[in-house]
Amino acid sequence: MVFDQACLDLTRLPFFVHDSLLFSNIEIDRRNRIVEMYAQETKQIFISIDSIEVLSEKAQEIIRENTVLTLECGGKELFGRSWNEQATK
Repeated sequence: MVFDQACLDLTRLPFFVHDSLLFSNIEIDRRNRIVEMYAQETKQIFISIDSIEVLSEKAQEIIRENTVLTLECGGKELFGRSWNEQATK
């Protein structure tokens, strides 16, 4: 993540994307600080995160204020269906 941040700051790269798998291996206090750091960035940073309930109130608020897309089970998946379910004919 630090390398990605450095690339964003030192190059013309306009954005980067972090998947939820990356965040799941980081302790909660550090996740809070990462979210707060990302909130200060002038370029775009897209993160996929499975759950925000474990984060601090401040981190949760930052995420809520900046959420562009929310996906959930029960028809709120991308394209309205789960990728791992077979279509019935």
